[in-house]
Amino acid sequence: MVNHSSAQGSTPSGANASRGLQFIAGVVLVAGMLAAFVGVVMIPALNLTDSTGTTKVIVDSPSRLAAPKEASSAAFLGPWSPTTEAELTVQQLSMPVRTVTLLPGALAGLAILVSAWMLFGLLRTIGGGAPFDPKNVRRLRILAATVLVGWLGTNALDAWSAHVLIREANLGGAASPPAVFGLAPFACAVLVLAVALAFQEGRALQDDVAGMV
Repeated sequence: MVNHSSAQGSTPSGANASRGLQFIAGVVLVAGMLAAFVGVVMIPALNLTDSTGTTKVIVDSPSRLAAPKEASSAAFLGPWSPTTEAELTVQQLSMPVRTVTLLPGALAGLAILVSAWMLFGLLRTIGGGAPFDPKNVRRLRILAATVLVGWLGTNALDAWSAHVLIREANLGGAASPPAVFGLAPFACAVLVLAVALAFQEGRALQDDVAGMV
């Protein structure tokens, strides 16, 4: 009787936790959909009539950007140093060039949407009481791949966009595109894969316990 009463007492807490995870899953999915909509639809639509392109570039000396192409500008984002990051804005761009400048945001939005969908399924499954469902391991692996490919792909498109705008502003030799590779995307992907491995081991342990009963 005591055990039955205890089980009854723990049910509301478990139900609340499940509802909380379901709510968080919904928030994550909605946020991902909004980010994808902004990056893939809204920003390109707003820029259809805008002939301006903006990107971040790396420069060796502020003085070398003193006279960019007419109707263009370069604003430094921090104190001068041997290598400085600046924001380069070039106007009067053709539609193909403007399209290039919109690609990084579009890819980032798609990557966020895929990541949000994977997290949505993961959290809903955990909230449903099946954290070690095999689908969750697959979701985490897809999430790791999305983080890595999306992050590095966005960086690569950023570098391409910077290269195109540097050429349009006639600043060859005075500025260079930002770096594509970095430690952060690889570290995030490895962390997610480690979680996937933990879920896989948890599933194996769960199967072993079920086989012993």
